[in-house]
Amino acid sequence: MANRRYLTSGVTIPELNGLRGVAILMVLWYHCTRSYRSGLEIDPAFRLSAGALVGDGTGHGFGTDFLYQLAGAGWQGVDLFFVLSGFLITGILIDTKHKASSLTAFYYRRALRIFPVYFLTLAILYVVIPTFTDLGSRYPEAIDRQAFDWTYTTNFKLAVSDLPSNQQWNRLTVHFWSLAIEEQFYLLWPFLVTLLSTRAFKRMCYGLIAAHIIVRIYYAVHAPGLLVNHHDDVALYFVRYDALVAGALLAVWVRDPAVTADHVVRRARVVLWASLAAFSTQVLIAGKVRTPLLYLVGYPVNAALGAALVALAACSDPRTRLARVLRAPMLGGIGTISYALYLVHPMLVFCFEPAYDAMAHSLPPIVALVLMSLLVLTVALAIAVTSWTVLERPLLRLKRYVTVARDSR
Repeated sequence: MANRRYLTSGVTIPELNGLRGVAILMVLWYHCTRSYRSGLEIDPAFRLSAGALVGDGTGHGFGTDFLYQLAGAGWQGVDLFFVLSGFLITGILIDTKHKASSLTAFYYRRALRIFPVYFLTLAILYVVIPTFTDLGSRYPEAIDRQAFDWTYTTNFKLAVSDLPSNQQWNRLTVHFWSLAIEEQFYLLWPFLVTLLSTRAFKRMCYGLIAAHIIVRIYYAVHAPGLLVNHHDDVALYFVRYDALVAGALLAVWVRDPAVTADHVVRRARVVLWASLAAFSTQVLIAGKVRTPLLYLVGYPVNAALGAALVALAACSDPRTRLARVLRAPMLGGIGTISYALYLVHPMLVFCFEPAYDAMAHSLPPIVALVLMSLLVLTVALAIAVTSWTVLERPLLRLKRYVTVARDSR
């Protein structure tokens, strides 16, 4: 039987941690395959074709191209993070909106969770390494533009830069665009959740999603080249909020007393399969993952797919197959430390590029890719576990000093 654990204050849902683990592994694999492809002639647009299933005739073996191309969809892990964030944070805000000092507590707790590790990472990248080593000479352009990262405006850096996001130095912190979007989003969002009625809030969410679609249609018609360029599409940050909003809508819907958990699960299954079918159809029609069609159909479908997965993870009976997979200790552990993993893994990919280039000369490229990806994951896990043990978990204990127990109604 489905359940409503998400309505119990303070209860951790292991399946959602497992979903975080899945999301960060998708993103990590995506970044590795984008960087470690020496010796492989891969279509940069990740074109999908039947021929990819049997190799390209260059001796790389069965499915090598398809493996790379499939990894091109790993960026969807970011959208899954957005849906999770919108669902969890909006849920917290809804549950505490009538309690005194709820907004103060929210910002205090979020600062404890987000800022220390983020700013420590920037300090190491931009102060410690350039001061005490010569590695800083590999990314002087990033150092010159570091102000964007310190102020959570990395998405604006991408917008004003003439360099693509896969420029070597830019890959160090290009992934911070998603963190910038979240922080900008949550500057205003808590006030909207608190001040608006449930009906007005839902209408606003539907309006935001519709606005996203309208803006994407405009760009698809008037500037299709802008949409298919990777660095420009992330610069259009104002059309990347729909996954956060989808998670927020889910948080409102599952708290409706008239909606049972079984009803949520049934609807989520329908949306899941419909979203998978829609995304697969647009890929088959367009022939590749990144096209203007993706921005008209793919992003809204991603948001719906992510919402369906979050709903199933939060509401399904813990004895279901999906729940058992997501409750696996390995996935849950990776999900717990996913924030630090997300911060550091592209930097490790960048640092290990010379080692990969040397390895790719003596090993089949796919073997070199897998070995280097495992190395990146291993080192990133070690750093993230240390961060969680030494810094993040001790700081999170300070949350207990801010309470929102008193009802203000």
